[in-house]
Amino acid sequence: MWKSNSKKGYTLIEVVCSLTILAILLLAAMITELYYFSLKRYNQNLLQCTCYLEALKSNLRDQYSYADINSLQAARNYYVPKENINMDELKETNFISDLLVQPPLEGEVLEKPYVEIRKEIGEGRCINIKLTAYIQNKSGTKTLKIEFLKGDY
Repeated sequence: MWKSNSKKGYTLIEVVCSLTILAILLLAAMITELYYFSLKRYNQNLLQCTCYLEALKSNLRDQYSYADINSLQAARNYYVPKENINMDELKETNFISDLLVQPPLEGEVLEKPYVEIRKEIGEGRCINIKLTAYIQNKSGTKTLKIEFLKGDY
């Protein structure tokens, strides 16, 4: 009778190779998930700032008079910090007196996203308002800009 010397079962090298392949696949899946959550947070900040800038523009244009906006100092930047960028704050408070904060001190950096407001005196009795939102992403800072004029007509 002929006897077979072949062994059945897995060797240690086969098990280690399969575990290595499994670990590589799991690592790739985790990196993809982390990138997804980072991109999701960036898109939420982008949407929030875009809606906030549009609402802020409408609010400044429709709810405040030329004299109210003219009371802001010219050629000086004002800021809306991250914690105040929401629609409820904009609707419930007096924007000019409650939400605006002074520029940060020398060397101090505001946490992104934040909104910068700059008033420039234009020709005649017009004020040019520049609204800029700064949003942080992996490749740097994304900037959203809106400009509009407010006049004393």
